[in-house]
Amino acid sequence: MIKKVFFIGIFIFLLTAKYSPVTGAQYEKNVDYTKIQKDLRIMENILQTLLTDYIKDYLPIGRPETSGIYIEGYGVVFITSPTSDFLLHFAVLPPITKIYRDVKNRSQVIISQKSPDEEREREEDKQKEEILTETTDSIIEFLTDYAGAIKGLNPDNRITVVCKLSKEYRKTFEKMYDVKDSQMLLTAEKRWLNDYKKGLVGFEDLKKRIKNSSKGQYPQKDTYKRIDILKSIIESELENTYKRGISKSQIDGTYIRGLGTIFTIDLDRSGLFRTINIKLEEKFDDLIKSYKNIKYDELQQTLEKQALEKSKKAIEKTKEKLKESLKGIKEGIEKEIEIQSVPSIPPAPKIDFEDIEFSGKSKKDEKEEKSIEEKVKELTDVIAEVFADFGSTLKEMKDTERIEILIKSKELATKDRKVSCVQFSINKRDINDYDRNIINLDTFKNRININIY
Repeated sequence: MIKKVFFIGIFIFLLTAKYSPVTGAQYEKNVDYTKIQKDLRIMENILQTLLTDYIKDYLPIGRPETSGIYIEGYGVVFITSPTSDFLLHFAVLPPITKIYRDVKNRSQVIISQKSPDEEREREEDKQKEEILTETTDSIIEFLTDYAGAIKGLNPDNRITVVCKLSKEYRKTFEKMYDVKDSQMLLTAEKRWLNDYKKGLVGFEDLKKRIKNSSKGQYPQKDTYKRIDILKSIIESELENTYKRGISKSQIDGTYIRGLGTIFTIDLDRSGLFRTINIKLEEKFDDLIKSYKNIKYDELQQTLEKQALEKSKKAIEKTKEKLKESLKGIKEGIEKEIEIQSVPSIPPAPKIDFEDIEFSGKSKKDEKEEKSIEEKVKELTDVIAEVFADFGSTLKEMKDTERIEILIKSKELATKDRKVSCVQFSINKRDINDYDRNIINLDTFKNRININIY
């Protein structure tokens, strides 16, 4: 009897380990992060395009920033923010008026019986509902038609899209879906997509499963506030590390129950789309005329081109100054030699101006490039200190959950090795152990799982 209970216990353990979204990393061997990341980059562009198609109907000025992250044992999570306050300001119409002709054919303009504020609020709600419905449909289209092409996923893995909503949309979203949350979360299991592809599941059934996937997934309100605070701390620490400004729009964060907290940090992202400020008191018609034809990509390319031209001119100007300075030094040396008539003094060395960079330092004197290991160590120190000290503030997280941090940066690459991502995985129980002084910072760092790709 005891032996039977023992074997049943072992069987349940193995079954749980195999299908648990958190412990699934036990059976996912030899995961090729580089190949998966290539697929995710493609999927990011597809999702952005689907969301941009309907956004263009309201305001053709940008692409919603999207980041995808692969998490062993769970699958893939995409974080996107297609609804911005900026978009809403253009989408809403001014107060509506009614025009009619009386019996004497005299035109009269009558303001709607409702006050302009009430009318405007009604139009805003209608517009927001349309945008949220379009957003939901676009995400479902992405999950049903495209996401199944991600290679390297197991049938038990999930593909989740987290759509961050701006404060202007939250009230409407909560009313439409009867939830209290500031993010839209839609999930499809890889098995569902495989069955749909084989014709075993119809589209409407799959769509219903995806829509129902978010039930019970919404976290407490305080969790978002704590995530935002952590984003600010990460931003400050990265600015100290890289010695340059980091925009808040380069960092996204979310929480998924059963998995944990996810941060994606794109250091190559410009952040322009989310940092444009518009004065609302200006007329809508004037605003639309001013911005209607601006394309985000064209605007960004123009700015980059202007910056490049400015840098080139500055470099050329510096070279000319250096030439003049070195010419003066050379003439001074030659004159000194002539006066003192000392034939043993060698001629002035030949200067190769092509070898001089903007900083004025020769490439030959340039310090050796940091290795990838050194760059990752710097980031590891930042991540470890932030989450060792402040990770315990994520109080809703359970001990079995974890924190995943994906950092994208072209600066990680070296001449010998082309990488652009480093991913950190931290168990919540390790954060708790550090917080209770059970382990020190070095032990905490050693427990962080790191993948470079």
